Amino acid sequence: MENAGRKAKILAAVFASVAALGAGYYYRNDIVYVLCEVVHPAWNAGEQRLSDAYGRRFTLMNGGDGTETALYDDDTVVTFRRDEAGNLIWEYGTASLLAPIAANYFAFHGIAYPGGAMDVSAMTYRPNGALEALPAPPPVSKGVSNYHGGAGRGYWGRSGTNYDGKKSDNVKQLTRKSGFGRAGVRSSGHGS
Repeated sequence: MENAGRKAKILAAVFASVAALGAGYYYRNDIVYVLCEVVHPAWNAGEQRLSDAYGRRFTLMNGGDGTETALYDDDTVVTFRRDEAGNLIWEYGTASLLAPIAANYFAFHGIAYPGGAMDVSAMTYRPNGALEALPAPPPVSKGVSNYHGGAGRGYWGRSGTNYDGKKSDNVKQLTRKSGFGRAGVRSSGHGS
């Protein structure tokens, strides 16, 4: 019987390692971002990991010229700029991504999100109301925070990030053709 127990332990170890590899691959971009933040924060300059309304993770990159780019983990991308009224104006990429990123995008920038809708004729995501700053977080009592956010969701604006005024070094690797994931390369007749 001890042989069956040994085989079960080996099988459980194999299963656990395959599951750990799968989870590591799935969260690879988040893991690399956190490691870079610990080892050399300048590598993350102009970038922030966020999630959209559907829980899909993306990296928000500061273009340094007023544009921002949301690069999803599946290589889908949208580049946009925000005007004075708070509208997100599409530049290139997958425009349908503007609506799902809006809530966490505005929260990241410290702005209360009033909801909004995509104006397809103008390729612009327009908020439903005036944009106002998020209220201050509740006070911390005795060194314990009353707020529990997680994984890029639920926060009162950014604090301590390396995003403002910094251009992402990775944004230059994206081209105007990269907005449709890998499908653009396959359907264009170019590439492999």
